[in-house]
Parts: sequence; structure tokens; C-alpha cells
Amino acid sequence: PPAEQPGPVAVRLEQNANVFVLEDGFTYQRYALSVAEATAAPGARGVGVDVVATTPAELSAVSFALTHDAALELADIVSDDTASAGAEFAAASIDAAADSATFSVVMRSGEAGPTLPAGDAVVVGRLVVDVANDVAVGTRAAVDLVDAVDSDPDTESGLVRADGVSIRPELIDGAVVIGGRTFLRGDANGDTQVNLSDALYVLNFLFTAGPAIACEDAADANDDGVVNLSDGVYTLAYLFQGGPVIPEPFPEAGADATDDGLGCE
Repeated sequence: PPAEQPGPVAVRLEQNANVFVLEDGFTYQRYALSVAEATAAPGARGVGVDVVATTPAELSAVSFALTHDAALELADIVSDDTASAGAEFAAASIDAAADSATFSVVMRSGEAGPTLPAGDAVVVGRLVVDVANDVAVGTRAAVDLVDAVDSDPDTESGLVRADGVSIRPELIDGAVVIGGRTFLRGDANGDTQVNLSDALYVLNFLFTAGPAIACEDAADANDDGVVNLSDGVYTLAYLFQGGPVIPEPFPEAGADATDDGLGCE
């Protein structure tokens, strides 16, 4: 059952007044497909949303069907830069009108060839989605894994182990969380990195009439809602003195979870 942790499971048998418990009656092994949560701003393009397998055994094939919120447009499903990259066959079928899709990966058709590894977070496919311009910040645009969809009923969500055994996995839904414009906190000069030049950029802006800051949220390194000397000092302390870690979104770009008066152009 999905609620149980992997491992030995006791079996309780009851007949009339008789009760018998078989300790370690069978071993539960968890197989699951899940959609990883992603964050994107309204109007974002090419947002990657991973579909992840949990499997105690190597896999030779994976397929899944999904539906998604109308605020998302599914542009593609790819295997590039995932565990499925070396697959013998990979194909997506997207029904834009129904906001649904299917994806199939066959790592090998014979006994020899690559497999998907066992693991708790094996990325088997990546959705590439565009976000509507008018979707409200704070929206959770759902991406739901389902058994099958009407447009491609023959492709069902499932796993095939390397020994040929078919598995019906637990299906776990995900979402794209709509935030404000994405940025990397501490990246004051907008070069997608956080280093010495960002601290200098803030100090130059504040004290020597240097170039304007395009994204004040990014320059607010300590996330106190203002851009001032303390942000340059905070970045330098983090980089060179083992100071506190820069608050999220960091070290990856994302939306601002802090309600302040700063923004990005």
C-alpha cells in the first residue's frame, strides 16, 4: 500500500474468532512516478518540469500519461539530460486541446542494452512548458499523472523492470507554482552568477553613481526589503568570510517569496 514504508510487512488473517499474524509476510517495495514541483513567473517560456521514478530495481521501459492546468502550454516532453537520454526509443504525444499528453521510453528492445538505474529520484522525462501571461501570482498550476488519457488510451502509466516484469506504480501529482519574475538573489549585475563583481556593482550604484540596478530584488542580498550598504557587505561576507548563506532564491534562480516593495524590470 502507498502509505507503507518499504520493507517487511506483517499480514493479519482473521476468520471468525481466530486471528493469525504472519510476521514479515511479504516485502513491500515502492514503485512510483511523480511530477517534481517547479517555480515560474507569468509568461515564462521553456520551463522544465521533471517526471521522476522511484524504483528499487533497474527499468527497461517507462510510460506515463498526464493532464495539466490550462495556464500551462506543454511545448514538448524530452529525454535530453535525463536518465533516459540513451533510450532506444522515446516519443511524446501532446493533445493541446485537451491539456493532456503521453510519453514513452524504451531503453532497450532486447536483453542487452542500457537500463534506467534504481533509485529514489530517477528523472525519466522532462516536460517543457510555457506559462500564460495572465496567470495570477500564487497559482498552483497542476500537472497530474493519470492512468491514461482519451487521446492515447494505449499508453498507460507504468514501469517495466529490466527482468521484463510490468509494474503499476503509485502516481504522484505535481505543479508549477506561479511566482513573480524569477531572479538569483545576490546577482546584482544580472550575469546569472554571484561573485565579487555583484558586491562592487551595488557599492558603485550607491556611492559612485554607477549603473542602475535592473533587479532590486536580486541586489537585496540579505532580503531585508531595501538595497543599501548592508547588501554589498552581506555578499562579501558570504563569499570570503564564511558568512550567512544568501537567502532564497539562491543558489538557483526562482521567484521571490518575500512580500516587499522591490521588483525587477
